[in-house]
Amino acid sequence: MVKFLNGLKLGIADSFLEFINRTVFLFIFWTIAAFAFLLFDGIYGKKVFWGIITAALLHFAVSEGLLKHVLINFRGKRTRPYLAHPKEIKPIGKPHKDSSFPSSHMASALAILTVIL
Repeated sequence: MVKFLNGLKLGIADSFLEFINRTVFLFIFWTIAAFAFLLFDGIYGKKVFWGIITAALLHFAVSEGLLKHVLINFRGKRTRPYLAHPKEIKPIGKPHKDSSFPSSHMASALAILTVIL
């Protein structure tokens, strides 16, 4: 399935996915979302705002700091799929060489969406 999806040449969709997966975009997106709750939700806005900030900080401390840079020394890193299979999988955007697990995008999104829900 990965080979099939990666083989699709989606043009503008690939460019869009590359853009929204940038760390700067995600930072700006979640910051705007936090401030939107603060400004437009009179009942829970402050709680959600501080929850999003706390979730983001904990994500970077635990996922990025502890798991990817401290504990990885004991377990070893998980190779990204496009590095493990370079002839079959082509990365979209800037290829990273750090560990592919845990996924920073999914970990931060899950943490922040949990707060919002």
